[in-house]
Amino acid sequence: VVAPISAIVGMCSPVVVGLIQGERPAHIAYVGMALAAVAVALVGDALGHHDLPTPLRAIIYAFISGLGFGVIFVCLAQTSEDAGLWPLLGQRMVSVPTVALVAFWGSGRIHVARRVLPLAALSGLLDTTANGLYLLAIHGGLLSLVGVITALYPVSTVGLAVTLDKEKLHRSQIIGLVLAAISLSMVGYASNA
Repeated sequence: VVAPISAIVGMCSPVVVGLIQGERPAHIAYVGMALAAVAVALVGDALGHHDLPTPLRAIIYAFISGLGFGVIFVCLAQTSEDAGLWPLLGQRMVSVPTVALVAFWGSGRIHVARRVLPLAALSGLLDTTANGLYLLAIHGGLLSLVGVITALYPVSTVGLAVTLDKEKLHRSQIIGLVLAAISLSMVGYASNA
């Protein structure tokens, strides 16, 4: 439930800001946007298959997380194309100390096992690469459309779970994957219209 809430809220921010700023994508894009929201909910298995109810605190954190994603997406979209990838350095200069501070504040000390350092470095590299690709996409397209495409990230998470962990998909998740593909096609078509 947490991942779809975060993704849907994260998608809404760029869409709303893009539309407020005067973006007017083709009509088919609006249908694609709605399908994307449904697809993310289905792929993330938000409709069920859970043994325990999701605590309200987790839902609130997911909402706040989605707002955080949305703010980052909107802020990166406001940067000049001439700035290149420099905005990502600014982003890292804020995010890394913030995470370190929160980790230290939560436990009073920070201890990282050596065996996880390569994975942490790889994670940071992949995250920075993803943000760089988002930055390139946003300077070549509409915020509202790029935001929707970005919000489909739970599809890749489910793909990894199926491929690496051999997880089985529920019928609703399969329907969500189909809707995500249709949504991506509609939004992609609208971005070229």
